[in-house]
Amino acid sequence: MILIIGHIEENSVQEILNNIKFSNQRAHVIGHDQLETLINDLQISDGDTDFSIKINGERIPLSDIQVVWYRKTALDKTYTIEELKNNNVLNSRVNFHLAREIFGFKNATYEYLLEFCKSLGHPFKNDINKLYALIHAKKAGLKIPETLLTTSLESSKKFIDRPIGSITKSIQDSLMAIESPDIYALYTNRIAMDDLLENYEETIFPSYFQSEIDKEYEIRTFYFNGVCYSMAIFSQVDQKTAVDYRNYNWKKMNRMVPYKLPEHVENNITRFMQSIGLNTGSLDFIKSNSDAYVFLEVNPVGQFGFVSNHCNYYLEQEISNYLINCYYEKKIN
Repeated sequence: MILIIGHIEENSVQEILNNIKFSNQRAHVIGHDQLETLINDLQISDGDTDFSIKINGERIPLSDIQVVWYRKTALDKTYTIEELKNNNVLNSRVNFHLAREIFGFKNATYEYLLEFCKSLGHPFKNDINKLYALIHAKKAGLKIPETLLTTSLESSKKFIDRPIGSITKSIQDSLMAIESPDIYALYTNRIAMDDLLENYEETIFPSYFQSEIDKEYEIRTFYFNGVCYSMAIFSQVDQKTAVDYRNYNWKKMNRMVPYKLPEHVENNITRFMQSIGLNTGSLDFIKSNSDAYVFLEVNPVGQFGFVSNHCNYYLEQEISNYLINCYYEKKIN
């Protein structure tokens, strides 16, 4: 059986699930937030190890699970103990303890599956820190932007007060909030000295700055087991998307076309992904006007459907074939 941990509502997951079932193989999609209710037993002893999961009332033992695709995880739920509502300190500590217990339970499950099943993606590496990624990208030979992570106003001023432009972005995750009919989102933005002088005195909130790259176009690359599927995004023809193509102009979308990175860049991407322990992920690059390919970040669970659709890469079929082939290899061995 092929187990997919993700969101069944995701179009790419649905398509891959249908492809697998069309090949007469068993596959199930479960959510990260369902694990604590679906895991039946996880038992380790001197004599044997045993793992089972219950889906739709059916007990599925470890021996029936050959391949796991860690597509997406979610935030763990919080708990409120009714009897402790009036004791804020105790309630907070108990809730924290319960959340950590669930966290430990899920991690034990993932460790077990990683040990015994073939894996695509990694349950512990779906939220790679940007600075960590930059360090490893540089070691792998990829070009990176000049970067500053700081709480110092003085350091910020020195970084920004240069002839070249500067941008700022979130350190970890982008913000997206929907309060109908309004949508609030954080994108990469240019930053100027006035932005700092108006709002701060000596220290600033931990902030992430980079030198702005003179951009020809942007590139999204979906990396899949040593193969790079790239797409050029002509973001510079529209002022709305010039700094960050994700700030979509829904009335007139950027032109997006298949793209082939130079071989040495693709080799460096493979070295980079291997160094951080990922066999799949979505990477963002800038192709500069000086012909440099500058790495920005990697999202281990980034969307790949729009790369597949715009470029006719048929990535859903590629992933389906890989999972099915892994299933057969595991069965034979």
